[in-house]
Amino acid sequence: MEKNNLDFDDKQAYKNGNGNIWFVDEISYYKDGWYVVSLIRHVKKGELMPTYVRNMLMPFQLLETDFLKSKLHIDSKNIKGKGIVKQGGYYEIKQDELWKYEDYYDCYCIIERVKSEKDIDDKYPDRIFDNMNLYLKHVEKLFSNEILPGSAKYPNLEFDIDEYPYYYNDIDVARDKISIDKTINNNLNSHMYIFSLNVGQGDTNIIVLPNNSVYIIDFYFYKYNENKFEDIYTNLKKIFKFDKVTGVIITHKHRDHIWGLSNIISKEYIEVEKIFINADYKHDISEITSIKNAAKEKKIPIININHPSEIKESNVNIEILNPKDGKSTRERCPDINDSSIVLKITFGDTEAFFTGDAGYNILNSCCNKTKRNSYLKVSHHGSETGTDEEFAKNINPQRVFISVGRDNIYGHPCAAVVNDYFEEVDISYESKDMMYKSDGNNFDKMSVNLSYNSNTIRKKRKNRKTNETT
Repeated sequence: MEKNNLDFDDKQAYKNGNGNIWFVDEISYYKDGWYVVSLIRHVKKGELMPTYVRNMLMPFQLLETDFLKSKLHIDSKNIKGKGIVKQGGYYEIKQDELWKYEDYYDCYCIIERVKSEKDIDDKYPDRIFDNMNLYLKHVEKLFSNEILPGSAKYPNLEFDIDEYPYYYNDIDVARDKISIDKTINNNLNSHMYIFSLNVGQGDTNIIVLPNNSVYIIDFYFYKYNENKFEDIYTNLKKIFKFDKVTGVIITHKHRDHIWGLSNIISKEYIEVEKIFINADYKHDISEITSIKNAAKEKKIPIININHPSEIKESNVNIEILNPKDGKSTRERCPDINDSSIVLKITFGDTEAFFTGDAGYNILNSCCNKTKRNSYLKVSHHGSETGTDEEFAKNINPQRVFISVGRDNIYGHPCAAVVNDYFEEVDISYESKDMMYKSDGNNFDKMSVNLSYNSNTIRKKRKNRKTNETT
């Protein structure tokens, strides 16, 4: 009898022709009616690995209509999709269609399958328009086998991520204020620090408040670079002398905002008090299941953030501005980006906005500048859907940070966001990690190297001294 519980070794699974289930994690606009679809191989157990990811171009005609209507760069009145490819959907796609390509970050891997006499160049996908009908037929066939809950063929496929095993039932996501009282550290209570980290095409921010509370907003350190995070965390802990992380806030469930978190919170060197997430939104990425299990193991409460609220931290106020108006679910918010938890952290006459991947229509409806100087973590890696001129003028930030990978497949950041909307922008790939320090009146900034290894530095200094002597 064929084993079909999805608990298998990678090599053996593919040798046997199993493991062909793929999950649509993210659908991002590319240009001219085309999108980049990010696919993740489904694994029931184990850490999400970089080799489990594939990206491909997708014409709008194959996407679901509700998702398309939520987008701002198209005329939604005249747009209809076939609904074949759905954000959050599972599909059975044979291994030789996706798995054989060595470059697993190649957005155009599928184009290789439909080359014609004109020869489509993988690096310049505009030529795909010469073969539109061929490509449409190929992709439509590729995604023809959607797997739904209760599938007879895959009965053990998990669709239960919003049934959290360890949950804070006594907090109804902050219809009441969440008050966290801590003794103020007199040595550091005059400043708030924001560390915006260079993690490539993802987001990670570490906030150290004047009362020594620490928050991590989003996380993108997968297995191969988790040592960098350990160095960063250990060095900050030595400098600020905090004991634990007060809260990890996951703005939404996309891979580039949660990757590696389950592994990190299981480590001995870090203690996390709470995890905040919008649990209402169904997005069955396997990393979420791993985070749940790791939180249960270490008895970390998971708090569901599904509408506006606030967290009071001594002389700092953390406002949760989104999701609002019932947009915490897939039914009410077809694009998961717009369900992002949006935060405003106020300290003195300064405020910091953390926007996840929310679209500018969401941000314009919930973000208002009330203080003199502000910091802005630009939404969605600087894409054209995350920021418009109205929002930029409304916030008019003193400091601006875009977290984005160099030469990424999505074309981020948008030129207008970088060059036209703000006076000065810090882009992660052009700097090291960035530190923004607020004294309650202004944000100073500095490019820093937080992931240094002190032993390595001591060795270098010793060698340099020896060389100078000789």
